[in-house]
Amino acid sequence: KMFGVIAAPVVFPKEEELSTPHIKELLQYRLENSSSLDEVYTLAGGLLTRQEWGFVQDVCKFAQIRIAQLDKARKKRQLRLAEINKLKTQLIPVHEKACLGFEEELFAGLPAYLTLSEQQLQYYKYQFAEHMTKSALTKKSVLLANIYRQRSVQLIDDDEVDEPVIQVINEAVLFLSTAEQLLELCRIIDASGSPKLALPVAQRAYDVQLSVRQKLKERSELQATIRLLENQREMLKRLKKDLPNEKLSELANLKIKLVAFEMPFSGNCSSSDINAMEQQVLQITLVMLACLADIKKNLTAKRGEVLQKAAIHTKAEDELISNPSRFSQMARDILAWAIPDRVRDPASMMQIVKNTELENQTEFIFQLGRQIRQTVLKLQDKIKEKEQRRARLNELRQKREELLTKWVLLEDDEAAEIWDLEFEEQVNVHTSPAYMSYGKEKLEQLEKSALTWILDCIYNEKADLEEKVANPRKYPLFKQLSADELALRRAQFSQQALRVTEDLQSPLLLFHIAKHVQSRRDSDTVFKVGNKCQSIIKEIENQRSIRAPLQSELDALEAEKADLLHRKREWPDEKQLRIRELTEKIDKLPTWPEFATLFDHHQYDELNLDVVRVMTSAILDNKTTLEEDIARMFRETAPENIDYRKIDSDRNAIQVKIQQLTKQCLTQFSNPVYLLRFAKDMKNRKETEVVLEVVGKCLERIKAIDALRKVRKPIQLEIDQLKRLKEDPKKAPFTKEAELTELTAQLEALPAWPHFADVYDDGQYSRTVSQCINVVLNSVLDQREEFESGVAKQLYENKSAVDLTKVAEDRKQKQDQINQAVQSCYEYIHDPQDLKILIDAMAARKEAEVMLDLVKHGIGCIDDRVKVVVERDTFKLKTAILEEEEAMLKITKKSLSEELKEELAVLRDAVKKVEEGSNWKKTVTLVQLDSLKDKLLTSLVQATFEKKQQTMNQMEGNREMPEDRKQSFLASVERCVKESSDLLSSVDNPHTLYSIIEDLNNKKEWDLALKIGQECFHKIGTLHAIKDEQRIINRDRALLLEEEQTLSKVHHRLATEKKDTLRKLEFEYRFHLLKPGYFQAVDSIDDIALSLASLLVDVCNAKEQAEVEDGMQVEEGQQSPEAIERMENVVKISLQHIHSIPHLIDYTQMLHDNKQYLMVILAGKQCEAKIFEQKQEYEERERLKKEFETLDNLRLTYLFKKEDSEGTEDVTKKLEETKTLLAKLPKIDDLTAEIEARNRELLTVIELIISAAKIEELDDELRDQTILAFKTDTTTDRWDQIRQIVSEEEWLNIKEELVVYVIQQDTNTSEKIELLLKDGLYKQVIEVFPKPTGDERELDMVLRVYKAIESSEPELLEHLIPIVGGFMKVCASIYFMLLFLNSKTYFSAQFSVFHPVSNLVSTTSS
Repeated sequence: KMFGVIAAPVVFPKEEELSTPHIKELLQYRLENSSSLDEVYTLAGGLLTRQEWGFVQDVCKFAQIRIAQLDKARKKRQLRLAEINKLKTQLIPVHEKACLGFEEELFAGLPAYLTLSEQQLQYYKYQFAEHMTKSALTKKSVLLANIYRQRSVQLIDDDEVDEPVIQVINEAVLFLSTAEQLLELCRIIDASGSPKLALPVAQRAYDVQLSVRQKLKERSELQATIRLLENQREMLKRLKKDLPNEKLSELANLKIKLVAFEMPFSGNCSSSDINAMEQQVLQITLVMLACLADIKKNLTAKRGEVLQKAAIHTKAEDELISNPSRFSQMARDILAWAIPDRVRDPASMMQIVKNTELENQTEFIFQLGRQIRQTVLKLQDKIKEKEQRRARLNELRQKREELLTKWVLLEDDEAAEIWDLEFEEQVNVHTSPAYMSYGKEKLEQLEKSALTWILDCIYNEKADLEEKVANPRKYPLFKQLSADELALRRAQFSQQALRVTEDLQSPLLLFHIAKHVQSRRDSDTVFKVGNKCQSIIKEIENQRSIRAPLQSELDALEAEKADLLHRKREWPDEKQLRIRELTEKIDKLPTWPEFATLFDHHQYDELNLDVVRVMTSAILDNKTTLEEDIARMFRETAPENIDYRKIDSDRNAIQVKIQQLTKQCLTQFSNPVYLLRFAKDMKNRKETEVVLEVVGKCLERIKAIDALRKVRKPIQLEIDQLKRLKEDPKKAPFTKEAELTELTAQLEALPAWPHFADVYDDGQYSRTVSQCINVVLNSVLDQREEFESGVAKQLYENKSAVDLTKVAEDRKQKQDQINQAVQSCYEYIHDPQDLKILIDAMAARKEAEVMLDLVKHGIGCIDDRVKVVVERDTFKLKTAILEEEEAMLKITKKSLSEELKEELAVLRDAVKKVEEGSNWKKTVTLVQLDSLKDKLLTSLVQATFEKKQQTMNQMEGNREMPEDRKQSFLASVERCVKESSDLLSSVDNPHTLYSIIEDLNNKKEWDLALKIGQECFHKIGTLHAIKDEQRIINRDRALLLEEEQTLSKVHHRLATEKKDTLRKLEFEYRFHLLKPGYFQAVDSIDDIALSLASLLVDVCNAKEQAEVEDGMQVEEGQQSPEAIERMENVVKISLQHIHSIPHLIDYTQMLHDNKQYLMVILAGKQCEAKIFEQKQEYEERERLKKEFETLDNLRLTYLFKKEDSEGTEDVTKKLEETKTLLAKLPKIDDLTAEIEARNRELLTVIELIISAAKIEELDDELRDQTILAFKTDTTTDRWDQIRQIVSEEEWLNIKEELVVYVIQQDTNTSEKIELLLKDGLYKQVIEVFPKPTGDERELDMVLRVYKAIESSEPELLEHLIPIVGGFMKVCASIYFMLLFLNSKTYFSAQFSVFHPVSNLVSTTSS
C-alpha cells in the first residue's frame, strides 16, 4: 500500500469452452504471482498460439487492470517526489530531512517493473489490446472455416459471426488512448480480412485526436492569458505601476492551473504539434478509404472462391453483390464525413479525392470539387482577414509604444481590442495549422487542382465510354449505344466540362482550364472557354480604362492632402469636394476584381496570346484527328462509298478557323516576342504557311520599330540629358527650359512608341529576328523533307501514278520558300553571332546549300565589323599613346604641343563616334571575329562533305530516283564543295586550315586537302613575313625607348622626328598585340608548318594507296609519275616554309620513315644549306663583334687625345653601322657550343641522306655526303669509308682535299699522324709532328716516321732533320742530368731510352 500497488484478483467468466477447474486455478495462481508485464505478455502469446481465445482475453484484461494500477501508482509517485523536492528547498528539521532522503532511496530502489514510464505502459496497453483483437479475429476465421467445411447454410449471418468480435474490439479500444494506436489496430483488423469492422475504430481514432486538440486549445488559451498579463505587468512597470490585485490574483491562479494542467498521452504525435494532428486526420481518412477498397477487393476475391465452392457469402456480401452502387455510397459517406468538416487542409482534400475511385458519380464529383474550391476561397478570405488583423495589431502596438514614451496608456476600447488581437495571435501560434499561412500561389494552385480533378473525372469517364464503344468484344456486357445516343452522351460530357467554368471569372484560371481541356482533346470546349476568357479580359480592360484615371487622380489628391496636413497646412475645400466626387464615381462603378491589377494596363497581353495559342492548338488537334479519320476511312472503306465532298468541306472549315485565329493574332498582337511564340507553335504543328505569314508580320514589325527608334532615340537622349541637368542641385540654374519643351513636343509628334520596346537598345530584337528566321527555315525545310519522303514513298508503291510535273512544281515552290527565308537573313540579320546560331541549326540538319549562303553572308558581316573594329582600335590606341605621353609630360610640368592636343581631341571624338550605336562596337574584338569566322567555315566544310556522303548514299540506295534528280543533287553538291573551298582563302589561321585538312583526309577528300594545304602554306609564309616585320618593329622600338630613357635621365627629350617614329612604332606594336593569338605565337609557326608538311605527306600516301587498290599504278612496287610529282610538289612547298633546322631534320626523318628517299635527299640538302647559312651568320657575328671592339677602342683613343674630330665622327658612324648589323644577327651565348650543335645536326642529316642514297644507288650523292661527313667530323673510320667508295684516280685528288681537314682537326696528334701515314701523306706528317716532350712513345713515332719516309720518299728526310735534332737536344739534357745525379743504377736502367736515337743519328748522313 505504501507504493500504491495492490495485486488484482483474477475472475474467470463462465464459458462453455473453459477447461477444467485445475487449469483455471493454475492460471490464476500464475497471474497473481507474475512480477512483470513481460511475463504476462509472454503467457498471452502462448495461449494465442494454442488458440485458447477465452484465456487470451482473460489474461489481457488482467494485464490492463495491472497497467491501470501501475499508472496510478506512477502518478502518485511523481506527485510525492515533486513534493519531496519542494520540501527539501525549505527550512525543515534535520530528522525530517533525513526521512525525506530515506524515502527517496526507497523510491530509487524499486524494481524496474514497478517504475515503468508512461510510454512503456502505453506500449503494453496496445500490445495486450492487439492480442485481444487477434484472438477474436482468429476465432472468427476458425468459425467461418468450419462453416465453409460443413456447408450447413447458404448465407452466413454477419451479425451472429461479427457480434463477439465487435464486443472484443470495443473492449480493446477502451484500453487505447492515442489515435496512433487505434490506427495501427485498425490496420491489423483490415489486414485480417475484416475491413468493415475496422471503420468504427478509425472513427474512434478521430474522436481521441479531437479531444487532444481540444486540450491543446485550452492550454494555449491558458498560456496566452498568462503571457498577456505578464506583458501588461511589464509595461505598467515602465510607468511605475502594477496590475490591480484581482488581476494579480488571477495571474497566480492561472499559473497554478497551468502547472497542474496535464496533456493526454499522444504517442509519437506530439500533443503540441497541430500540423501533425492535421496529418493524422488525413491518415485516418485514408485508412478508412483503404478499408473500403479492401472490402471491395476481398469481395471480388471471395466471389471466385464461392464459385469454386470453397467459401460462402455472408448476407452483407450478398447485398453488396446485388447492389454494387452500395460501394459508391459508402465512399461518398466517408468523403462526406471527412470533407470539409474534419479534413480542413485543401491540399489534404486533394490527396484524398485523388486516391478515391468515384466511377459514374458526376454530380457527387461536382459537389466535392466545389466544396474543395469553396474551402480554398474561404481560406483566402481568412488569410486576408488574418493579415488585416495583423496589420491592425501592429498599428495599435506602435501607437501603444508611442503613448508609453509619454507615460500614457491606450483608451479602454483600444486596450480591449489589442488584448483580443494579441490573445488571438498567441493562441494561433500553437493552434493555427500550416495551411492557414498558404501563399497566394499555393492557394491558386489548389483551386486549379480542384477544377482539373473534376475535369479529369469527366474525361476519364468519357474515355472509358469511348473505349467500350470502340471494343465491343472486349466488353461484351456493355450495352452498345446508337449513333444518336452516343452523340448525346458526348454532348453531355462537354456540357459537364463547361459547368466547371460557370462561376469562374479569373482569366488566368480560365486559361489553365482551357489548356487542360486542350490536353484532353476537347476542342469545342477549349473554344468556348477561350472565348469566355477573352470576353472577361475585354470587360476588365474596359473597366480599367474608366476606373484607372479616376483612381489615379484620387490617389494623387489623397497623397497631397496627407502631405499638407502633415505640414499643418490648410486643405482647400474645392479639392476636398473633388475627392468626394471621385469617390462617388468610383463607388458607382462595378466592383473591381481582386485578381486584376488596376494600373497594369498590359496585365493580360501575354495571357491573351496564350489563350489564342491554346485555341489554335485545339483547332489543329481537330485537324489531326480529321486527317487520321480520313486515312482510316481510305483504308477501311471502298472508294465508291467515300464522301469526298464532306471531306473537302471539313478540311475547309478547319482551315477557315485556322485563318481566323491567325488573323486575330496578327491584328491583336504587335509585340514581336508574342508573334514569335505563335510562330513556334505553328512550326511544331507543321503549319508552314501560317509560320511564313506570322514571321513575315513579325519581321515587318521589328523593322518598323527599329526605324522609329532611329528617329526617336537621339531626341530621347537629349531630353534625358537636359532632365539630368535640371534635376542636379549642384549645377547652376537651369536655362534650357525652352529647348526641353521643344524636344518634348518633337517627341510627342512622333508616332506612339510601343510599350514593350526599349528605345535605348538598338539590338533589342536581334535575337528575336534570328529566332524568327530559324523557325521559318526549319519549318520550310521540315515541309520539304516530308514532301520528299511522300514522293519517294509514292514512287516506290506506284511509280506510274505519280504526276512528276506536279511534283516538280511543288518542289520548286518549296525551294522558293527556302530561298525567301534565306533572303530574309540578308535583309534582317547582320550580327554574326545570330548567324552562327542559324548556321549551327542548319549544320545539324546537314543543309549545306543553306549553310553556304548563310556563311557567305556571315563572312561579309564579319568583314564589315572587322573594318569598324580596326578603325575603333586605331583611334583608341593612338588616343592612349598620346594620353600616356601627356601624363608623362605633366609629371615634368610640360604639355603636348598644340598640334598634338588638337589631334588628341579629334581622336577622342572619333572613338565616341565609332562606338555610338550598337553595343558590339564597344566590346567586340578582332580575336572574337576571327574565331567566329573560323568556326563558321569549319562548320560549313564539315556539313558540306557530310551532305555529299549522304547524297551519294541516297543515290546508291534509291535506284528509282529519276536521272534529272540525280544530276540536280550532284550539281548542288559540287557547287557547295567548290564554293566552300574557295571561301577558305579568307581564313588566316593555319591551325584552322590544318584541322580542316585533317578532316578532309579522314573523309578521303585528298585532292581538296592538298589544295587547301598549299593555301595553308601561303598563310604560314605570310605569318613568317609578319614575324620578320614585327621583329624589326620591336627592335627599332626598343632602341628608341632605350634612347628616350637615357635622355630623360639628363632631362632631355627625343628629337621630334624620332618621337614621331616612336609613336608609329608603339602603335604598330600595340596593334599587333590586338590581333589573334597565332599572330603572337610566332615561335609556333614552324611547328604548324612541320605538322602540315607531315599531314600532306600522309595525304599523298593515302591517295597513292587508294590508286594502288584501284589498279591505277603502272607496275607493282613502282610509283606513278603523278604520285611522284604530287609528293615532290608537297615536299618542295613544305621546304619553302619550314625554317627551323630541328624541324627540317624531323621532316627529313619523317620522309625517310615513309620511304620517300628521293625526297629525303631533297629535304636533307635544304637542311644542310640552312646549317651552313647559320654557321656563316655565326662567323659574320664574330667578325662584326671584333670589328666593333676595334672601332670602340679607336673611338676611345680619339676621345682621350681630344683631336681629329673628323676621324672620331667616321669611327662613330662606322660603330653605329656595325652595331646595327650586329642587332640584325641572332644573339649567341656560347659560339663553340652553337657550332658543335650545328655539326651534330649536320651529321644527323648526312646520315639520313647517305641512307637514302644507298637505297636509291646514287653513288655521287653517297660520295659527296660521306666526304661532307668527314669534313664535319674527321675520323679514321670516315677516312676509310671515303677510301672504299671512290676509285684510285679520284682518291689521289680527294685525299689532298681532305688532308687539310685532318691537319685542322683539334684532336690527338698521334691519331692524325697514324691517319696520314696510312695513305703516305709524309709531307703533312712532318707539318703536324709535335714538339718533343720526352715521352718514350714520341721516340718510337719519330723512328717509324723516319723509316717510312726513308723507304718511300727519302727526299723529305731533310725536312725531318730539324724534328730529330729537337729530340736529340731533349735526350742530351736528360743524359747530363743523370750524370749529375751520379746514379749509375738509374742511368743504366734509363740508357736504353737513347738507343733508338743513337741508331737514328748513326744512320743520318749529315
